[in-house]
Formats: sequence, structure tokens, C-alpha cells
Amino acid sequence: LNPILGETYEMMWEDGAHEYVEQTSHHPPVSHFLINGPNNNYKYYGYLSFITNAWFNSCKLTNVGKRAVDVKGAHIEFNYCVDQYSNTFWGAFRHENIGEMHFKDTTNGLCADFVMGNVNGKTSDYFQGEIVDADGNTKSTFKGSYLSYLEFDGVRYWDIRRNIDIEPYPVKPQLKSGSIYREDSLLLYERKLDEAQEAKDKLENLQRHDRKMRAELGPKKEEE
Repeated sequence: LNPILGETYEMMWEDGAHEYVEQTSHHPPVSHFLINGPNNNYKYYGYLSFITNAWFNSCKLTNVGKRAVDVKGAHIEFNYCVDQYSNTFWGAFRHENIGEMHFKDTTNGLCADFVMGNVNGKTSDYFQGEIVDADGNTKSTFKGSYLSYLEFDGVRYWDIRRNIDIEPYPVKPQLKSGSIYREDSLLLYERKLDEAQEAKDKLENLQRHDRKMRAELGPKKEEE
């Protein structure tokens, strides 16, 4: 179900993190998010949109937006990578994260740039790079795979074999705009397919009507 403009969702993670999401644009689709870590030990926030390119047996999702993490002593901004899907109709389906990654610590004047899956002799999930200061001096080196591990200066900080599964659950009650209250979604969950389709059409037609009204009233409001 496509999110409706203004639709929200709020959930908690088992470790105590609190997450908020809102659909802030319909065309192009844009989602804003905010995650407050347990005991406010970090804040992760930003927005995301995407551009799609499809071919006969593959497609590419170029993620567009900004995001940042605030932790004690650092504000780190970084971009999104590209989602590459291969063998979408036949063959062994494959999903890869590729593209350039840019991290910038504006508090401490540090940055790191690398290309995902661009190391000879390594699989596409592998990456490596270095953290440098404003003068170009290397402060740390890192390597890893987004599927398995991450090391800084030879010390392993994350290993999926020691990963702890943390499940999310929706907060109740939520704002009236919460997706858990969508009529079409509730009907679909009850397997009332015809009623769910009618409710979905009603929501989408209302959204188109609201968009048309905004387009018509926008120029008049500016003239006033």
C-alpha cells in the first residue's frame, strides 16, 4: 500500500529506541524519519526519496536524500547508496548495495569516502577506506562487508555472528494519521479484498483531490 501524504508511523524497538516516520511528499514520494536511541544515546534522522531505472531482467533504485547521526561529541552526515536488483524475472535473484558513500563528521573535521564493491578480487558487498582530517592526514583505516563485519585499524567492532536480533513493535495509541489505522490495511488483514480495494481507491482519490486543490489555491494565495 502506497503511503498517503501525511501518513505517519510510530514504533519502539526492543532496546528502547523510539522511531517516528512521516510521508511528507506524494510526488515525488518523500519520507522523513527520526530515531531516538535508548536513553537518547544517539539520534538518527533524515529524509529519503528515490529514482528508479528498470531493464528487461534488472532494475536500479537510486536513493536520494540526506541523513545524519548525532552522538556524544560528533555530528555525522552521510548519503545513501544505490540498490541494484539483478535477475528480477528469471535466474538467481540478487540484491546489492553499490555506489559511492560519503561520511562527514562536521564536529571534528573528519571525512571518509569509498566506493562499495570496487575492490579487485573482492565480492560486491566488500568495502574499504580511510578516515582523514581536514589536512588529508589518515586518522584510521577500515574494511568490511555490509553482510558480515566491520573493522577499524584491525579491530572488529561488528560481526554478524554476534549480532542480536532486535524486534520493533508499533506504539499504541498513535496519531490519527498512523498507518495502523488505515481502513484499507485493516480490511486487507481481514482478507476482505473487495472492501479493501474500495477503501484504497477512496483514500487515493481523496489524495488526488487534495493535490488538485493545493495546485489551484497556491497561485491565488501568493497573489493575495
